[in-house]
Amino acid sequence: LIETDRSGNPIQDHTIPLDLYGKNQQQALALIGDACAHAVEIARKAGKDLVIEKLDFSEKRASLAEFNDAQRSRTLSSFAYGKIIGALKSRAWRQGVRCHEVNPAFTSLIGRVNYAKRYGLTIHHAAALCIGRRFCGFSEEPSRRLDAIPDGKGGHVAFPVPVRNRGKHVWSLWRKINQNLRVVLVAQFRAAKRRSTGPHKPACVT
Repeated sequence: LIETDRSGNPIQDHTIPLDLYGKNQQQALALIGDACAHAVEIARKAGKDLVIEKLDFSEKRASLAEFNDAQRSRTLSSFAYGKIIGALKSRAWRQGVRCHEVNPAFTSLIGRVNYAKRYGLTIHHAAALCIGRRFCGFSEEPSRRLDAIPDGKGGHVAFPVPVRNRGKHVWSLWRKINQNLRVVLVAQFRAAKRRSTGPHKPACVT
């Protein structure tokens, strides 16, 4: 969860734990209700609207898989995702908090590329920032340089900015960036795997 100012800059980030692994349906519902109540209360106290992604489980799971977020991809079920969205809307209505939905397309990617390093955010908080900015109608142009994109494992990757066709929607450019990023991340993963399985080398020679 990210609170933003009227210019779309992050003010404060929040992380609400929600571990549903190994929980039965009733336990999961209770945990989801508590987490959603917490999120809505943050918005209510701030006197601001709540902005969430439109429910599209297939797109959300695909976006997590693209960035090798295996744990979240496994634990995110259509049941849990649907209940989270439903609970947020219901709680917001009861608390008098306006709840808006936006298209989730490329929010994880745009957050990772444009905002994670700039504001010192995790890639998930950066995606939340993108969701809020999209609702406010701010620009989604990519950064001029793609030389420090977080890889999700504490490092960074880089590649040139693809040429944009000005006659097409900016999301067509993000689609190209997404393809390039996936290629770079796969290459990085393979290189790291080769190093880890290669012959042992001493740290120094005397």
